[in-house]
Amino acid sequence: MWRIYENTTHCYDCNKILTNKRGNNCKVTDHHHASGHFRHIICQCCNLNRAKLDKQRMSLCLELHRYFLLN
Repeated sequence: MWRIYENTTHCYDCNKILTNKRGNNCKVTDHHHASGHFRHIICQCCNLNRAKLDKQRMSLCLELHRYFLLN
């Protein structure tokens, strides 16, 4: 995985050039925030957006589960 991290130069999602410095274009290892499985090397900005989506999807699944259990 380290080789993939080192060789990746552009964000998988938005195609921005990645840097090793802090900030929105900082290179990060993206993982599914519920399962922990590795997905891609992306920029910090896209990683935060994916985290929000993961959280929303998880909340939706839990609400649907509760709905069908109670009805």
